[in-house]
Amino acid sequence: MVRRGDGHGRARRPRLPGVPGDRGGDPGTGRGGRRRPGLPRRDPAGRGEGRRGRWTGSRRGRVGRIHRRGAGEGVRRSRPDQLAREGVPHRHRAPRGLILCKHQTRLQSLPVPRSDAPNRALVIGSLLTLWIVWGSTYLALRWALEGFPPMLLNGIRFLFAGGALYLLIRRRFRATRAQMRNSFMAGGLMLFGGVGMVTMAEHHGIGSAVAATAIAVTPVWIGVASGLFGEWPGKREWVGLAIGLAGTVILGMEGDFQASPVGLAYILAAPIIWSFASVWGTKLDVPADPLSNTAVQLTAGGVVMTLVGLLTGESITAMPSARAWWALAYLAIVGSLLAYTAYIYLMHTVRPSLATSYAYVNPVVAVFLGVTLGGEKLSGAIYMALPLILVAIALVATAPAKQEAPRLEPEPAEQPA
Repeated sequence: MVRRGDGHGRARRPRLPGVPGDRGGDPGTGRGGRRRPGLPRRDPAGRGEGRRGRWTGSRRGRVGRIHRRGAGEGVRRSRPDQLAREGVPHRHRAPRGLILCKHQTRLQSLPVPRSDAPNRALVIGSLLTLWIVWGSTYLALRWALEGFPPMLLNGIRFLFAGGALYLLIRRRFRATRAQMRNSFMAGGLMLFGGVGMVTMAEHHGIGSAVAATAIAVTPVWIGVASGLFGEWPGKREWVGLAIGLAGTVILGMEGDFQASPVGLAYILAAPIIWSFASVWGTKLDVPADPLSNTAVQLTAGGVVMTLVGLLTGESITAMPSARAWWALAYLAIVGSLLAYTAYIYLMHTVRPSLATSYAYVNPVVAVFLGVTLGGEKLSGAIYMALPLILVAIALVATAPAKQEAPRLEPEPAEQPA
């Protein structure tokens, strides 16, 4: 047939059964049957089914339809004569000049293998940092208190560390308002209740070695804090908790504690608040990036302790000594910026018992530095309490993890294509 008025004798395309005509209107085009060249024809039977009921494709290819044989088995293209033998209606065949696939949604939903195992070198480096650095911060705190009041000292320290870390990671910093709020609350409570209380204890006359030994019960309180969130310790952890409390009672016979009951109250409250805030922070929606989370928490600790120091009337009345300035710089850069980042990384990547294993080594480092560099004199009480506390930590840290019963969920039925 020759269409009139064309002038060049172009043959008219015959109508196919089941296919809307050129002027009959195609539901897939929405333009009264006229479709722009190269655009695919949609499946009229798939209207209202979203992306799964539509044909999609590109301009290149051959006539045919893509069949999905199964997960991971690839695809094949059917020839028009094969489609006719299979009884596939014309409306389900691909338009000429297109490669089409109706199963894009299912192909994109295939699982991508990935590894969530933490970097072993980072874990070892973070553990060594906590073991050595945090064991030395007790003596550094004592030296810094020679020229700075306790709360303003920590406020300056954490504000500097948080601001410096943010400047280093500002291009990769990612956090929503809710995540920043949660991280601010957890970090403010952890640093004020942990580091702030230790600083106040040393300010009231508690020696660095004695303070580190008292803080060594932190893993025991971590187990109790985990129980408050639904993971109660087992029998072995309860035995360790009892031994740790006995060691703490013996440690209370140390001369520093007898001379300063206020310092004793501060040093006993510090590991309890620190442990609760540490476990609570892992249950909140905080920034996924450990560095972003650390920057917010360090800033929160600095803001909270600066406000507390100003409200309680603290002020720097005289120029601090050079040793106090060097101690402050060490606490801000090494003790906060480096070590606290390592602690947050470990709390979100390894078991809490391993993340708090610094309590094994910190008392030994603190006692050695306090006696050799700080000139501290210790009585026999600390040498009796330290072994008991270390045994308690070992019982808690090496306790077998509880096995949760596997939950059997019904396998979802495969939806028809």
